[in-house]
Formats: sequence, C-alpha cells, structure tokens
Amino acid sequence: MNELLFIKENFNVVSISFMRNGEIQKKLYDWYLPYDYLGKIHLHTKATITINGWKKKVFIANLSYHPKAKMLYKPFPLVTSQQPSWQIQLICQLMNYYGIKYDRESDVMSITWTKINRT
Repeated sequence: MNELLFIKENFNVVSISFMRNGEIQKKLYDWYLPYDYLGKIHLHTKATITINGWKKKVFIANLSYHPKAKMLYKPFPLVTSQQPSWQIQLICQLMNYYGIKYDRESDVMSITWTKINRT
C-alpha cells in the first residue's frame, strides 16, 4: 500500500543567498540538506552557517528535491536558525508572493526598552 508523505519530507536541497551588511545577495548556492535540518529551517528566513571556522549569515531562498543531492552537494553547515512562528511565516510567504518589501524584527529580546516617564 502506498504511503502519503508530507511534501517537506522530499526536500533535500537548500538554496541560500549570503547576506552582506544586512542585504541579501543575488547569487544562490545549493547545499545538500540533511533530513534532521528540515524542522530547523524555513523558507524565506535567515540562518547562520559555519564555513572554514567563520560564521556567515544566509537567507533561505528555496527548498527543492534532487535524487542525487547527497552526492552532488556539500552538506549544509547549519549553526542556528531564526525560526519565526507559523503565523509570521505565513504572513511573510504572502508578502513575498505579492512582491511586498518588508523588514521583520529578528526577535523580541533584541528590542531596546526605554522607560517612559508619566506625570
């Protein structure tokens, strides 16, 4: 009997763009995506990878499948991923679909709080 598989279980190639000075570069690089990383990265989010001991920020541009990905590409050197909630992911996907430019805060802990004096 055939089993139904989630589409994301078929992804084994991740296409990334490096980030420089907060800007996403245009050139895409393909990496083999180990199965364990599928729950750790999400489309159109930022992640940190390590290459030759250097940590680099990247943008997850695309996820795809290739039958020989493990032989063709180097494994994705993921260090951390900024994983937003599913609601934020959905909003970002819709905005990307409609071509709307936006900036998203990376996390609540990075916000500087200021005291407001009320009189």
